[in-house]
Amino acid sequence: MRPHFSTVPPESISDTWRLLPLGTLVDEFRERAGSRDYEVMSCSKIHGIILQSKKFKHRVASKDTSRYKVVPPGTFVYDPMLLWDGSIGRNNYPFSGLVSPAYSVFQHSPEVDPEFLELLLRSPQMIPQYRSISQGTNTRRRKAHFMDFSSIQILLPPLSEQRAIAGVIQAVHRSKKVTEQAIAAAWELKRSLMRHLFTYGPVSIAQTNQVRLEHTEVGPAPEHWRLEEIGSLGEVITGTTPSTKRTEYYGGPYMCISPGDLGLSKYVTTTQKSLSQEGLAVSRALPRNTVLVVCIGGTIGKVGITSAEWSATNQQINAIVPNREIDPHFLYYALSRRTTDLLAMAGRAAIPIVNKSNFLRLRIPVPPLAEQQEIGRLLSVLDDKLEADKARASAIDILFGCLLHHLMTGKLRVHDLPEVADVAG
Repeated sequence: MRPHFSTVPPESISDTWRLLPLGTLVDEFRERAGSRDYEVMSCSKIHGIILQSKKFKHRVASKDTSRYKVVPPGTFVYDPMLLWDGSIGRNNYPFSGLVSPAYSVFQHSPEVDPEFLELLLRSPQMIPQYRSISQGTNTRRRKAHFMDFSSIQILLPPLSEQRAIAGVIQAVHRSKKVTEQAIAAAWELKRSLMRHLFTYGPVSIAQTNQVRLEHTEVGPAPEHWRLEEIGSLGEVITGTTPSTKRTEYYGGPYMCISPGDLGLSKYVTTTQKSLSQEGLAVSRALPRNTVLVVCIGGTIGKVGITSAEWSATNQQINAIVPNREIDPHFLYYALSRRTTDLLAMAGRAAIPIVNKSNFLRLRIPVPPLAEQQEIGRLLSVLDDKLEADKARASAIDILFGCLLHHLMTGKLRVHDLPEVADVAG
């Protein structure tokens, strides 16, 4: 089989980086389990090496594991049938495990840093090489033999630079993990805060015993709140879709909101379709801070708020233009808690629909305006933090991918980067 080249060394690194086959850096490891009772591991594109009990929540390996392959800490594994999709990883557990006899297990030589090698082998740039060596007529089950895997040629920097590259990438990865944890914590805080605010109102935990509660159809709420039907909170407008045969109706500056445009954030700021002045004129134009609820289709209950001065929706969405006694932010959060009820209203039809008359009769607990505004403000502050964290996570994802590609191919050198802490944010 012909060698497989992942890249051509840039001139700037030709004297220090080497182009060589993987076979010079790895050796197949064939030790079998015998009577040893190690935990069974699995290999996947997403997780790399993971305990089978965590991946599947139950044992899927055969009872007799004597022929299974041993995977000591630090060794690598790939699934020959799914290597083309990136199913490869390293045993980062502090103990040995077992993998299916069909898997390929290999060790690395001292001249390659294991963290660098793991990043390289799991990088997107390797997927074309894996696909080129995978053979078979079944598109999704093509086998990659270890001899062919060993023939893949890679660019290898000096050991010190390998370690520096791995350090930079890991710093960015840690920053990504911290941001993901912050997002998860903010979501949990939001759920707890919503439960508190819609049970006791905008009071501190110490003051909750002073709030007299009343049990309503939607759970406990302060007794001075009132249950109001949606139809009494403002004008409810069902959207329309201007004729798609009239090209002059589309392509203008006005958002044409459909269910797929909701749920990305509280405010609808971008849409797949837009309307012209003529298109808006034949639609039901909605002002800024109109609250939107999907009432037809598979995403019933999704909510949003219009951000533009004027926009319109399609017929799957009911829009509420709040009256002066209703804060749109409060209404948005109150309706976001009623998804289950809206789904129940829709029934089990092939295309579920919340009848407009039923939607108008949906009741929510409504506090005095000042409390509405405080609830909306508190939850909006938390949502703003979530949006900022999600934007940061997205930026880190882009940074991670760019750095991984450019550092692994020598297009960007570690010494050209700012301090690792600065790169990681």
